[in-house]
Amino acid sequence: MNPLLSSLFATLALAPLQDTVKPNAAALVEQARLFVPQYEGDHKYFLTTEEERDVRAAANILEAAMALDESNTYALWWHGHCSVLLGENERNRGRAGTARARYESALASFAGTIEQDPSYYWARYSRAMAEVNLGQFWKAIADFDAAVEITSAVMAESDADQWAPFVRFKARQWRADTRMRIFDFERARTEFRSFYADNGNNAWDLGYSLAETYLRESDLEGARLAYEQLLENPEFVKFDSTYAELAYVAGLVGADDLAVSRIERALELEFKPTLYPRLWLWILSDGETRDRARADLAEFLKYPPDDLSAWDHALGSFLIGDGSTPDFLALAETELLRRMTEAVALDDLMCEVWFYIGIRDDRAGRDDGALEAYRRALAFRPAKHKWEWTYARHGLAQVAARTGALPDPGFTASDGRMQIAAGNALGGTSGDLAGQIETLTVHTPGQAKPVRVDGDSPDALRPGDLVRCTIRTADGSMHALRVVVDAR
Repeated sequence: MNPLLSSLFATLALAPLQDTVKPNAAALVEQARLFVPQYEGDHKYFLTTEEERDVRAAANILEAAMALDESNTYALWWHGHCSVLLGENERNRGRAGTARARYESALASFAGTIEQDPSYYWARYSRAMAEVNLGQFWKAIADFDAAVEITSAVMAESDADQWAPFVRFKARQWRADTRMRIFDFERARTEFRSFYADNGNNAWDLGYSLAETYLRESDLEGARLAYEQLLENPEFVKFDSTYAELAYVAGLVGADDLAVSRIERALELEFKPTLYPRLWLWILSDGETRDRARADLAEFLKYPPDDLSAWDHALGSFLIGDGSTPDFLALAETELLRRMTEAVALDDLMCEVWFYIGIRDDRAGRDDGALEAYRRALAFRPAKHKWEWTYARHGLAQVAARTGALPDPGFTASDGRMQIAAGNALGGTSGDLAGQIETLTVHTPGQAKPVRVDGDSPDALRPGDLVRCTIRTADGSMHALRVVVDAR
């Protein structure tokens, strides 16, 4: 060894250790929080590469804090929060197994927090959000109820706690949304009315929230009335979006002329030229109106506004016949990767992609291609109402009727019980599921409202029919299912 290095090591070996102060659990929690993205009460669908690294580091620091002090409530909660962030990121990147492990870790951390401090409302609210992500909707509603109850008591006692109103606000908002996930639409509407009455009474937001409940119920008549009520307000008649929504509703019940007039009104009122009203005018119209719509769309794409994204330009161009389906799918994969890299919500991008492929094939008379594309779009399960998903169901029904395809429900129902087959791509579940039927409704494309079924099973199902069912499995747990009747 170099003599100089030998002398240095000898000196270091004899030198006394510097005095250090070991961090305690509380100090570690504060360190970990510095690595966690700011929390605003909503889902964070993706983490960037840097954010994922930081959140993993935070989780490791919090595990050290928990090892030092098992009773540290904040270490437990923050560890659960980090697990939710990592779980959501994993799930949306297609890593379902590791996502579930993260969520289970989150639930364990939140359960520990609640056991140590039942009054800690953040834990109730956070656990409810994790349960929603896992499809445990009934458990989530119970935790939202507890969060609202605890925060209400805190606020009644004092106004010093600044977080209690925020958590109560978010818990009520997400509880109403979760009601729709279990098909309790009427109660969701009641909760939305109460929620907005207590929080500024915003008529626009209330109207759109109520319309969402009707759309997710497939009550198109209710949605129409909700949107039209907004137009009775002089302040809202100048906005184009409500006319576009009314156009989509009209198209679903076969009121084609009304749909065209509504979307044309939306175009008249738009603040600046945009893609989707032009795109949907082409979808909703026929004959000379469709020819004019295509020409207008082509002109729009030839001279696009500066803020038109590359993806929207590619979508519009594909819809009017430019490029091949394989090329469009390749562009979609590139857009998917871009959104994941930039941590932008996917918004069920591939559901949209397959719907528009179906529309193009449908318009070109390629029935087999259209049917397969609509089927692929319907394999997605958007959390909120999505026009492309709904129109894919109607498209499937129309192509099936045109070609004489037979219904393929993908489930059996008898003696008050339902069983979903794992191989049914449109069955709303990834595996076999059987249980006692609690509620069951059927919506047939073209109809204004769904029909409640009180017997053992729905009669005369047709391709494209949407069956909503809540069932109770043998272990007592509840499940909410959406099943689209396939075609064969």
